[in-house]
Amino acid sequence: MNFVNIGERCNISGSLQFKKLIKESNYEEAIKVAKDQVNSGAQLLDFNFDDALIDGKNAMTKFIRMCATEPGVAKVPFVIDSSKFEIIECGLKVKIEILINFQRTSKENVLLIVYRSKEEKKSLSDK
Repeated sequence: MNFVNIGERCNISGSLQFKKLIKESNYEEAIKVAKDQVNSGAQLLDFNFDDALIDGKNAMTKFIRMCATEPGVAKVPFVIDSSKFEIIECGLKVKIEILINFQRTSKENVLLIVYRSKEEKKSLSDK
């Protein structure tokens, strides 16, 4: 069995430091958290913005767009981890390789893998 290293520090439910950065709209420092995880060996990056005190849709959109244009971060697939479908939709609009971790019930998680075309990725980067 092979193991995959998933960077979990871009998850506001699991990292108080990251949560503080997002609440303060300090996305430049938040990107450094993602980059540090990749540099430390993460093969996937988990993004979670489920919190009642922030606009999760806006935070996901802004952060994932910044990550997708940062070469040190964009080289690994992203895991969109949310129990809110509207937040998942925001993540799907940006990255070529996305994994979705969607909790349907308290006992059931759904993991989907979405690969989008390279042509679509190029058109997104041209915007």
